[in-house]
Amino acid sequence: MEFNYNKFSNDLFQELVTALQKITEEHKDLYAFTLSCSRDVRSIGVIANTKTYLAKNADEQSEDYWYYKYCENEWEIFDTFHTLSKDMSMFLESDPDKFTNPNTYFFTEEFDEHFDRIVAACDEVISRLRDSKGKQEHPNILLNFNVEDYFNGDDRIKRFKMLNGKEAAKEYEEHIEDFV
Repeated sequence: MEFNYNKFSNDLFQELVTALQKITEEHKDLYAFTLSCSRDVRSIGVIANTKTYLAKNADEQSEDYWYYKYCENEWEIFDTFHTLSKDMSMFLESDPDKFTNPNTYFFTEEFDEHFDRIVAACDEVISRLRDSKGKQEHPNILLNFNVEDYFNGDDRIKRFKMLNGKEAAKEYEEHIEDFV
């Protein structure tokens, strides 16, 4: 079984556009929207937050403010892309010993190559979203892409800066230790 990375990218872009549209219609004070992929590349979706939910958890003077502002695990909105996640899982399950060593349970080189291609596709797709009409309609929403428990602070800052610009990334970078 071959994984179709082009189809994955196109389907992911459509899911992102639809999710952004749906979430911004339901939540007028959305400020952050992150594409989130699991480290085992079996699940993908978005995590988003609103200013109202942030204010409910921490005020700007609180020492926990930056944690609640930027830590996706503390955000209000989670939307898993079920069909894409199912396709991702089915691909890995089609030949499990190819991707995980059955003796050590460590990921194999083939898995690492697949993971790198998924990350590259996600980087490309979230950049396309940034450049799309949907983002132009919502210029104040911060975009990001994260692989939980994999990207370090530098990885996250690089992506955040690329997606949102140097000015927005300044605050993010100053407080990265508070939420990573």
